[in-house]
Amino acid sequence: MADIMITLSTDSRVYAGSIEQEANWAKSDGPLWYPLPTMPRRASEGCWVYFILRGYMVGRARINKIRSKRLWTGRTHKGKLLKHHGPAVVCSSVQVATSPVKHSGFQGYRYVAGPLLMKFHKAFNAP
Repeated sequence: MADIMITLSTDSRVYAGSIEQEANWAKSDGPLWYPLPTMPRRASEGCWVYFILRGYMVGRARINKIRSKRLWTGRTHKGKLLKHHGPAVVCSSVQVATSPVKHSGFQGYRYVAGPLLMKFHKAFNAP
């Protein structure tokens, strides 16, 4: 199976403004879900989702569940109701990178493999 990466929104009215806030919210309020445009065929429960924010890979989380394409609703950490008509990954904890890696943002999700995966992995093992 394969790890994926997504770009986090910078809209702080809806989402956390930093990866640290995202990690704190997951710790205090329970699982976080991240909408995806399509179902990732190669990713599954137990794979990593890496987070890109403001031009850097700043964190990661284990995928606990991949929700199906039916309509579902949830709330952001600020209590805003969100509706989504597609798949999403659900994560219960977020790890903050000790050494963020420069990476451009993008829409949707992408698979992470090869040298990029090694680079991302090292960002969590830095001294």
